Amino acid sequence: MNLNIRKASLEDVAFLADVVIQATIAQERFGSDFDEVDYRNGYEEWTRETIMDNAPDCTLSVIELDNFSIGRLRVYETMRALPWRDYRFCQNIKINKLAVFSLSN
Repeated sequence: MNLNIRKASLEDVAFLADVVIQATIAQERFGSDFDEVDYRNGYEEWTRETIMDNAPDCTLSVIELDNFSIGRLRVYETMRALPWRDYRFCQNIKINKLAVFSLSN
């Protein structure tokens, strides 16, 4: 098992949106008025801007398992606090457990 984290590129925008939408739906955090098309458009635009370095305090990365993209890592860095990390994974329990175990070691 080979786990890799690489900086996201513009080619990853749709995948990153898929991961965030799938994870948020699975967590039941969208309201009943959730509009996936509208959310996806906004999220993809924010992702493009972030990748093109228009958000210098935020880094987006793709988590890969055996060269297959399985998740997203977002890191916020500020002068006042420790970096804040947010992991999101494709909705596959076996992959999630393997990835989280590997990232924690």
